[in-house]
Amino acid sequence: DGVDVVPVGDVDEVVGRVATSDLHEGSLLVEADLFPEGETLVGPDEAVVGVRVGVGAAPVELGRGRGVLAVVRPTATDRGTDGEASQPRSVEGWVLDVEDLDAGAGQATGSVSVSVVVPRDEATVVADASADDRLSLAALEE
Repeated sequence: DGVDVVPVGDVDEVVGRVATSDLHEGSLLVEADLFPEGETLVGPDEAVVGVRVGVGAAPVELGRGRGVLAVVRPTATDRGTDGEASQPRSVEGWVLDVEDLDAGAGQATGSVSVSVVVPRDEATVVADASADDRLSLAALEE
């Protein structure tokens, strides 16, 4: 009583909609647990990029939904038109998920895998920087 749950008879209206958070088996489902029909977590102008960051390359309080700056350091050969070394650049995004890569491995290196949502036109830059170990994540104020 007093909990506005989604009735079992509405299953056809619920199937296919995106949940706003993890749904655990046996828990009650309420309308607030679902995005409005047709709405998704990641927008059409965004992309999810998987990045690996090591010790010191991301804050410890990194968690789902946290706003971040993906700081991309230039390669050693990156030069501007004036011959000067290029400067780091940043791409604003947010954290979709974080996974400890050492879970169950028996060693603690501090590496984590982070699914970062960034503007679609910046996804390649962020992915390349992560692959070359030229990426750090900075948490934005909540």
